[in-house]
Amino acid sequence: LNQIQIVVSDDGSDDDTFDFVESIRQLYKVKYLRHQQNMGRAHALHRAIKAADGEFVMIMDSDDYFTKDGVTSVLDAIDSNQSYSAFLFGTTIIKNGIIFTNIPPAIVNNYISIRADYKFKHDFKEVFRNSVVGVCNFLPPVSCRRVPTSLILSCIAENYDCLCLPVSVAVKEYLRGGMSDNILMLKTRYALPMKNLYHGLSESRKYKSKLSRIKYRLLWACYSFHS
Repeated sequence: LNQIQIVVSDDGSDDDTFDFVESIRQLYKVKYLRHQQNMGRAHALHRAIKAADGEFVMIMDSDDYFTKDGVTSVLDAIDSNQSYSAFLFGTTIIKNGIIFTNIPPAIVNNYISIRADYKFKHDFKEVFRNSVVGVCNFLPPVSCRRVPTSLILSCIAENYDCLCLPVSVAVKEYLRGGMSDNILMLKTRYALPMKNLYHGLSESRKYKSKLSRIKYRLLWACYSFHS
């Protein structure tokens, strides 16, 4: 655990997050970023990535937690494959009382192709070098509360392949009242990053699927209208 830094980006919460972080400082390396004004996940994530000091970065949302051997699996994969700058791991998903796993194939590919060519839809866990993600950590507009993580991942994919590991390292539990419950509204309200995402995907040469390219072009047109 002394290899791991935890960056907590507290986006203006009024709960006991600060007290909890203080209670674990003796056990973990924690960097606590406290923001008085709630500006949304986009800004919280941007600040967290910018503040991270580790060689590799892994994003964990408030409804995520590691499996029993998840941390060990991630560290072992990094230690055994030091030539790679990006990794992709599986997840265990809990949604509406249903539990299932989303496991990638054991291949070397890129974050875009895994979705476009292999047709995976649900969340994975991505790990990437700090130096790689820093270039793709776009500063959101002040009024934009949501930027899809896939915008960062697609930027990384244009320059780096990822090693896919067919093991679940984290559980993603979709909680009632979370962003997923209102995802279509959020995508439409904060349409500019969605427009930028699908513009990039429609022009990318990192995948082969013609059907995915048509879909991306249609979504680019859709979010261009909304933005």
